Amino acid sequence: MQMKIVTLRTKNGSKYLVDLKNHVISGGKLGKTVLSYETCTILVGMPGIFKLSDGKTLKTSEIVDYGPSLIF
Repeated sequence: MQMKIVTLRTKNGSKYLVDLKNHVISGGKLGKTVLSYETCTILVGMPGIFKLSDGKTLKTSEIVDYGPSLIF
C-alpha cells in the first residue's frame, strides 16, 4: 500500500506534512504555509529536498523518520 500523506521528522525536531498525491508540503520552517512541489527526495539520514513549483528548492535538515500521517 502506497502512502499518500506522510509526516517527516527531522533531526532538529521539525515535523513536515507531505501530500505525495497532490504534491504539497507544509509544517516545519514553513509553519502553516502550504507550498506546491514538482519533485522530492525523502531518505532517512539525508536532508529532504523539494523542488518547488516556483523553481526554488526547499531543503530540510536530516530526516530521522517518516511514516503515514493520521490526517486524512
